[in-house]
Amino acid sequence: MTTANSALASLSSAGSATLLHEYKVVLIDMAILLFGWTVTRLPRRLRQPLAWTVTVLGVAITDAVTVREPAVWRMWLLVGVLFLGMKSIVVATVDWKVMGFAAWLRFACLWFGMRPDVFEHGEGRAGPAHDAIPMATRGAARVVAGMLLMTVGASTIRQGVQAVMPALAMPVATIAVLAGFSIAMHFGVMDVVTGYWRLHGYSRCRAMFRQPWKATSLRDFWGVRWNAAFTEMTAITVVRPLQERLGPAGAMMAGFAVSGLLHEVALSLPVHAGPGHPTAYFLIQGALVAVEDRLRRAGVLARVPASVRSAAVLVCVIAPTPILLTRPFLAQIVWPIAGIR
Repeated sequence: MTTANSALASLSSAGSATLLHEYKVVLIDMAILLFGWTVTRLPRRLRQPLAWTVTVLGVAITDAVTVREPAVWRMWLLVGVLFLGMKSIVVATVDWKVMGFAAWLRFACLWFGMRPDVFEHGEGRAGPAHDAIPMATRGAARVVAGMLLMTVGASTIRQGVQAVMPALAMPVATIAVLAGFSIAMHFGVMDVVTGYWRLHGYSRCRAMFRQPWKATSLRDFWGVRWNAAFTEMTAITVVRPLQERLGPAGAMMAGFAVSGLLHEVALSLPVHAGPGHPTAYFLIQGALVAVEDRLRRAGVLARVPASVRSAAVLVCVIAPTPILLTRPFLAQIVWPIAGIR
């Protein structure tokens, strides 16, 4: 009985500590949210430095107060703080006009994109977009399909492959989990949100993932089709401000470098392992885009069929992913989400 009581007391203590950490992170989120709304009222020369400082401090404090939490939970908390921080940096960088608090909340908390002008006053008065309901419906179906693939599908696939080729069981199951997550989140949840806003007249809200498998160049893939929110964010906060100083090529590489650093928060920091890997992956992608640009200017790509170029893009994006997705990240976050070991 004493042992049982001790165990219950220990669990209760751990649960209380977890709740305390969560409350601290909520307070950090609220502070960043309020800062983002007021940042355009600050002197122009202070806006960007302060926005970056607040974001970095928010991530660092969140990392510190959740250090003993499960990696999966830490990842979501860190990403949430970073997401709100980047919203404030965007608003500070574009020198956006002071928006109402309701509009700021819509942009900061209820929209994945990074262009605040989609919620300009009066935009919502337009009629529903014709594609809004089909987009939201497809998105909801993808959420269900992706979740099933991540859980039941991945485990079933692993068991099937285990019986035939044991060495490939875990890699194949991992691919199924990652594919399921992408279907559910990137092409599911994000389309549901986009469809919702388009239904309410915000026609500037567009899909974040735009058939990336059809990309015929890496520049098309990273700049247009894959995660438009990230593209908007790096373009606004890094590439455009640095273009005059570093030139187009240098600014582009800086954008990829910052993308890598931001992915460190989501992939390396939660598991405290693999630092530098996400940055290396995105620097490789930036270098490949630079090579591609040279081949385009030389007229080489024009002679290559579109289907071959699309296949080459997928190879360039997928082949280096083991650098991006390290084993600690897979073991502590991806596999537990799917319930596989």
